[in-house]
Amino acid sequence: TGTLVAIPAALYGSGLLRNDPHQRETGILTAEALVDSYAVQEGMKLVFWRERPAKDNSRGLFFQSSAGVDSSFPSNHSVLAWSSAAVIASEYKSPWVQAGVYTMATGVSLTRVMGQQHFPTDVLIGSATGWLIGRYVVHRHHGRAY
Repeated sequence: TGTLVAIPAALYGSGLLRNDPHQRETGILTAEALVDSYAVQEGMKLVFWRERPAKDNSRGLFFQSSAGVDSSFPSNHSVLAWSSAAVIASEYKSPWVQAGVYTMATGVSLTRVMGQQHFPTDVLIGSATGWLIGRYVVHRHHGRAY
């Protein structure tokens, strides 16, 4: 998660040092997508209250008050990774950049399932939610001067 926060700061800082407005804008848009994604996924967690895989024989029941704020659905890491990747991939059209950021986001999502922290549906919905938020932020703000 620390890397996800560092990416927009690094993009913005590098854009300032290199006097690159496109890079600064990407940093700002990525940060906005991360903040928006965090707010959305926290709201979803409070609505769905899904148990984590380690609870109740991995039944993954929804609307369980015992899940509370540590709800499994959606995966916070997946939402944040995919929102960040969507912004960067939208701003940099290089196939290498796009493959790199989407590979990293996929890796984050897969590790959440393999680490038995989330069910596959948690990361699937989290990934889709993050990607949609990232694309929305880019579409909404594209071309503004920062």
